[in-house]
Amino acid sequence: TGAGKTYTMSGVPGSSILSQDSETLGIIPRAVNSIFRCMYSSKREDIEFMVKCSYVELHNEDFGDLLDTSYGAKNKAIMIREDTSGQQILLGVKEVE
Repeated sequence: TGAGKTYTMSGVPGSSILSQDSETLGIIPRAVNSIFRCMYSSKREDIEFMVKCSYVELHNEDFGDLLDTSYGAKNKAIMIREDTSGQQILLGVKEVE
């Protein structure tokens, strides 16, 4: 619809996540930068970090897994569920470490 949602989430097309120019970064690269900045600034040697990521879009009430190479087929059902601790999780999405 031209409202700027992609720009808001991803930033200026072609801009690098490594860019120090925060004006060109969207919400997703800013969040990723913040996570890794916190990890790298940790001075504790007894902590090991593991980051897992999924990349999902919601369009017309349908979920799309943007990390799944067969995404265009839309043959995989993604469901929202609640885990035992009360957190909402998405089942059926690809996770990368």
